[in-house]
Amino acid sequence: MAKLFRNEYNKHANAWYFKDTVIKTKSGDLLYWKSLDENGLYNFRFFAESSLKKHFPGVVTIQYDHQLDEIVSHYCSEDLDRSCNHYLTVVDYAYKYILDDIIQEEIIEVYNRDDLRFNEYFQRLYTNTYITISDVFKESTDKIRIHFNGYSEFDLRIISTLKADKEVKNSYPKELIKARNQMNIFREEELVLLSLLHLYKCSFSKKNNFFSLYKRDFFRVLSQLAILKEKVYIQETGDKISFSKDKFPIHFTITKLDKDNYLLKGNPEKEISAIFYYNTIIAFVRSEIYSFSLPFKTEIIQEIFKTGCTLSTKDMVYYHAIVAKQLALSGYYLDLDDDIELPLIYDKHPKLYFKLRKDNDTVLMDGRLVYSENVSLPLSMIRFQSNLISYKDELGDKAWYYIPPVIFKEVFSFLDQLPSPQFHRLETDSQIVFEGALSIDLLKKAIFEMSSENWNIELSDDLKKDFIYKVHLKAEVTTKSSEDIDWFQYNVVYKYKDFSFSHAELQKFFKSKQKYMTLEDGRIIFFENKEIFNEMEQLLSHSENSKNKVYKMNLESIPYFFKLVNNNPAIKLNGDKFINSMSHDLIAGKLKNAPTVPPFLMPIMRSYQKSGYQWMKMLAHYGLNGILADEMGLGKTIQAISILSDIPAGEKSVIICPKTLIFNWAAEFKKFKLNKAFIIYEGSKLERMQLLKSVNFDILIASYSIIQNDIKELMNYKFNYVILDEAQHIKNVSALRTKAIKKLKSKHRLALTGTPLENEISEIWSLFDFLLPNYLMSRQRFIRAFGGNENREQREELHKMISPFILRRKKSDVLIELPNKQEQIAFCKLAPIQEKVYMQLIENVNNSYFNPERDEKINYINILTALMRLRQICDHPQLVEGDLKADVELSGKVALLQELILDAIDSGRKILVFSQFIGMLKIAKDMLKKHRIPYEYLDGKTKNREQHIDNFNNNTSIKVFLISLKTGGYGLNLTSADTVILVDPWWNPMIENQAIDRTHRIGQTRKVQVYKLIAKGTVEEKILSLQKSKTELFEQIIENSDNILKTMSIDQIKELFHYEA
Repeated sequence: MAKLFRNEYNKHANAWYFKDTVIKTKSGDLLYWKSLDENGLYNFRFFAESSLKKHFPGVVTIQYDHQLDEIVSHYCSEDLDRSCNHYLTVVDYAYKYILDDIIQEEIIEVYNRDDLRFNEYFQRLYTNTYITISDVFKESTDKIRIHFNGYSEFDLRIISTLKADKEVKNSYPKELIKARNQMNIFREEELVLLSLLHLYKCSFSKKNNFFSLYKRDFFRVLSQLAILKEKVYIQETGDKISFSKDKFPIHFTITKLDKDNYLLKGNPEKEISAIFYYNTIIAFVRSEIYSFSLPFKTEIIQEIFKTGCTLSTKDMVYYHAIVAKQLALSGYYLDLDDDIELPLIYDKHPKLYFKLRKDNDTVLMDGRLVYSENVSLPLSMIRFQSNLISYKDELGDKAWYYIPPVIFKEVFSFLDQLPSPQFHRLETDSQIVFEGALSIDLLKKAIFEMSSENWNIELSDDLKKDFIYKVHLKAEVTTKSSEDIDWFQYNVVYKYKDFSFSHAELQKFFKSKQKYMTLEDGRIIFFENKEIFNEMEQLLSHSENSKNKVYKMNLESIPYFFKLVNNNPAIKLNGDKFINSMSHDLIAGKLKNAPTVPPFLMPIMRSYQKSGYQWMKMLAHYGLNGILADEMGLGKTIQAISILSDIPAGEKSVIICPKTLIFNWAAEFKKFKLNKAFIIYEGSKLERMQLLKSVNFDILIASYSIIQNDIKELMNYKFNYVILDEAQHIKNVSALRTKAIKKLKSKHRLALTGTPLENEISEIWSLFDFLLPNYLMSRQRFIRAFGGNENREQREELHKMISPFILRRKKSDVLIELPNKQEQIAFCKLAPIQEKVYMQLIENVNNSYFNPERDEKINYINILTALMRLRQICDHPQLVEGDLKADVELSGKVALLQELILDAIDSGRKILVFSQFIGMLKIAKDMLKKHRIPYEYLDGKTKNREQHIDNFNNNTSIKVFLISLKTGGYGLNLTSADTVILVDPWWNPMIENQAIDRTHRIGQTRKVQVYKLIAKGTVEEKILSLQKSKTELFEQIIENSDNILKTMSIDQIKELFHYEA
């Protein structure tokens, strides 16, 4: 029999350190336990018999590969050094006293895999820790304490020192090892806090686990406390700290104390519990923390908040003209008492005025700062470099003038560019003299390059042809209502100072490609913002040109007009009363005198839903139509009901929706007790015609297909409202249903859809062709103008045109109380048989469709069929190979699905499982039956849908709902579920989002966990990247597919049939 650890012993035995390091032992001095782990490695744990404990206090753990006679790893609880004396003593002892036949003895098997950073004990321990801050409100001390509660088993002194990358003093190696291991338990943000506390502490109490910190350094740790706010409390009150995102409510006042003295005070609207003065001021209102910045120096801020800051009469001009401005920039305001008398102050932003004239061979430049038509200050005043100047004008009137810092920057930068001017006349005459041809040429160049819109340059007649004016165009659009009620007229003039141009003049000039324009009076000008002309040219392309340079545009285009103006300050809009009112109301999203929601809905509707009602009423008032595109789950139905509730008596409206939602609408009408009679428009043709003729109704609820069938009869009605629910059903402009619905007559139209754009930008055109015919030009022109999905400028232009007619709110914006939704990609590997079937199909496809020897066009139908089969294999190979059993072990995805469902049920959760393939849902049903898990089921053929939905929502024993993706995407409310599993990805992420939003919607009180199951390396991973581009397109057009193959290159399609094992 061989000695145990003989190879390791031979490595060290002859080393110079070995004999001096090894502790002398005799047989029986060391005890050990052994076990066999999951990797076939033997694990030994050596420790000393009690008499040797003094010399061998630690425990040495060894992982040993018997076949190779090699120690794989070792660990000493006392020392990390590989040549530590305890480890070498164990090697020496094993070689001398232990034979390797102990390996043959019966042994305990263990599982030692260690993927976790810490064990359950420490996790539970750490979960119950929290931090408290004390002495924040105590003015008698200059320190605060930060207490770490529940951390008694953690050595915070060593941990904070290690994290701060400082030397740990007065510690044993064993303590260092323990602290390093404990660091794995902490959140990184908490470790950063500990390192900062170590660096800036004034003391640390090991007994009570608290750091003392000078209040002057409190700001250094505040940002980390904000990150950890969920576990941080104020000790004196027991309240959890919170950080307000609001501006601290305070205003500043100056009051008169006596004839020559005044008092500046800050007047907070909330009582301050404690305040800390840094560049950013920290104010505690009990446990709520505000941070804000003021332009004052720290010592002034302290004075203002403590006793108030005393000012003199001379200070009043400074505080009125300068301090008040800078406070306003910070979002705060300064009020002076009415009884404070101020001298005359000119504090508006002056314009720079330069007058150039010839004097023989020299050029004289006069300069002034112009505050108003008759008020100016000589440019020479800037030589004092003071923001406030007291100056007597020619009439002897004295006033104070404010010179903004930017004026100094502009003037001195300009003077630096000038060629050695003669400044001797600057002080006396505010005049600069330039002599010589070179100096004058450089002056011309400097004026052209440096002059800005704020400058006014006047040239004498004999200089006009020598200098170039830089013109910043501004377009003035004047609108007025037309005699034709559906149209308005407008004309366009471009202005800049004393320049004025018609659109036709500029159009002619820009077509000439000339750089400079010469005016009739000889002045030469350069246009620095041609893009304003381009914007107006785009606008005019939507208009009809009538006589006298007047243009006509459809009234429905006015919102685009206003959007253009709001996005560009260089365009000014002048309109008559009607146009101005429309402008105001479109920007506000409601009428100036907005109607209130009907009383019976007032206590039910949320504030954003009431805003939706007012938005729809505003559009209706101006004869416009729009898309209510709120994210799913935000209550588009109740907003539509609100607008229908006050339509005039005797007028009929129609709601068109998918057939599966007809009874949902009926239920909602009953639920909210709408005071309108409604009928469900279905049955045989004869029954439907009798309904139209004999029943007195206000609202007709019909499916898309029924409308298509009965369009001849329905065209005879003039409805008040035509409302399309899930309006993306008319995205296909050539579909018969789309053509039929667009033939309906109505005063108003409304589209409801959370996804107005799913695949192609052309879908937007179809929706707007229903809402506002002709607004987005012809379909051919629209495709040419906006068909390039990758062109950001095109998308922005389209966004400008459609955004006034789209109201979209997200849950994250309006439902503060809605729990978060956490999405997770759950990857799985193909099972061996599954992988074999997948590879066989890929090989067949490549040989059949991508063979380089065959020059054939791609058959998209064949490719789509192959892709569908690949996706089915990713679910379970039995969906393609019918002879295979539907066993769980044949599919990595089904195994993962089973694991997720069982774990979720153990955690008390209710689960929605979505798949596109009915066969996969059947496999899932069989798996649930095997585990005796009650479930509900819904696909396109399911009858009595509401009964299944109610049973799932109300029956606590039903934990799983299996749903076909396309069937479950619309109109279902399943907020009793809090877990969503998407078994297979769909090309279009909007379809998946619709499914997720069945549970993540109003009424949900718990966090929603979403799992997307993806087979690693397969076509499903490629779908994920394609989904990302779809989402980006949707967000850029709306918020700020089956045809997808036709938008892809050959190489991209081939990539779908590539498998990365």
